[in-house]
Amino acid sequence: MINEDKNRRNLTLAAVWLPLALAGCASAAPAPYPTFVEIPSVQGDVRSPAEWRRDIGAVRAAGVNLAFETAPNTFTLNDTEAFAASKRAQASKGGAAPNEVTGYAQADAFANAARGRALTPPSTR
Repeated sequence: MINEDKNRRNLTLAAVWLPLALAGCASAAPAPYPTFVEIPSVQGDVRSPAEWRRDIGAVRAAGVNLAFETAPNTFTLNDTEAFAASKRAQASKGGAAPNEVTGYAQADAFANAARGRALTPPSTR
């Protein structure tokens, strides 16, 4: 039923617009046919068929390489302990961890300063 309404609506639109479109075409004077002189010359930056072939081959080769590199089972998690140990060693070079009490004090001071700046401005009246 839904498709019947859609088809009926399309048929109605075609019945209304087709005569108008044909009337517009019939009233227009026929244009003269173009001559070969009017065909523009080939621009200088257009690739030759050999260049197109080369570029298409390069894109296809890149696609095959990408499909090969991202194929299933190409990603493995081997030697995770060594990786974790190297990252732990890298993180420990950063110095001593901050004092927890000092960190809380700095955070509280920052929050209080932000609250002080967040007050509404005084009224101009």
